[in-house]
This record gives sequence, structure tokens and C-alpha cells, in this order.
Amino acid sequence: MQNHPEIIEELKSLYNWDEIKSIIPEAENLGAYHLISLQAIAAVVRELKIHRGGQLGERIEILTSKLDDLSTAQRDQYTSLEKRLKELEGKISTLEQRTLFMDSIEAMIPRMNELEEKLERLPAELYKRLEEAYSQKLDEDMRKIVAEKVDELKRELEQETLSVGGLNLPRLSRRFRSTTNGSCRKTSG
Repeated sequence: MQNHPEIIEELKSLYNWDEIKSIIPEAENLGAYHLISLQAIAAVVRELKIHRGGQLGERIEILTSKLDDLSTAQRDQYTSLEKRLKELEGKISTLEQRTLFMDSIEAMIPRMNELEEKLERLPAELYKRLEEAYSQKLDEDMRKIVAEKVDELKRELEQETLSVGGLNLPRLSRRFRSTTNGSCRKTSG
């Protein structure tokens, strides 16, 4: 082994150098240098396992950390989405209420227009009805007055006829006509 110092330097870099070093005197005594090689190979395999395990541990820690970060980010995102959904539900509810209100207003508009038209026509209809009622009443009152005047004239004529022995029919006829015409003019005016 002393003839190959570079091999010994490489073996010294191994983690289990002490175990390899302890086997060198025995291997030289026996001339079985393959024991040193086997021990070195075993040390390299152990070191690789430790190194891999360390790397795997580091990777697992890194992945766990990333997973925790991702989980936190997902949780935050989920909470944010939940808040946004609640806000949207509130807005949708408000929008539905407004829509229902607008629908009811739209349904009322034709009825309101109809009522407005009726209110606009109402004064004209009332005026027309009042005019008809008063016209009919005036007509009835005028007929009564004319009838009363005719009756009154008849009575006067009868009295004059009875009181005067001689009848003056042309004079009575004129008087009757003038009274009737005067009454008719009053009713037509």
C-alpha cells in the first residue's frame, strides 16, 4: 500500500477511513489486499447511502416546506374565493331584489298609464254628465213653466170669456200666441 500513496489519499477522504485503516495491517500480513478493497467499497456504499439519505432528507424537507407553502397559499386562495363568493351572492341577491322590483314596476306601468288616462278623461266626463243632467233638468223645468203659463192663460181666457158676454176671439188668440212665444224664447235662450 505504501507504493500507492494516491490510493491511500483517496481512501482517507472516505467517512469510514478509520475502519479501512484498521484492516490494512491485517491485509498486508495475509497478502490479501482485496480485503482493503472490499472494506473501501463497503465504506463508499455506506457513504453513498448516507449522502443519498441526507440529500433525500434535504429534498424531503424542501418538498415539505414547498408543500406547506403551497397549502398555505391554497388555503389563502380558498378563503379569498369564499369571501368573493359571499360578496357575489350578496350582489346577486341585491340584483334579484332590484330585478323583482323593476319587474313589479314594469307590470304597474300599464295600469298607471290606464289610471292616468282615466283621470285625464274624468273631468271631461263629469262635465258632460253634469251638462246632460242640468240640461235635462232645465228642459223639464222649462216645460213645467210653459205648461203652467199655458194653464194660467187658459184659466184667464176662460174667466174673460165667462166674464165678458161677447167674445173677441182674434184678440184672445193673439194674446195666447204672444204668451206662448215668449215662454218658448226663454226656454231656447
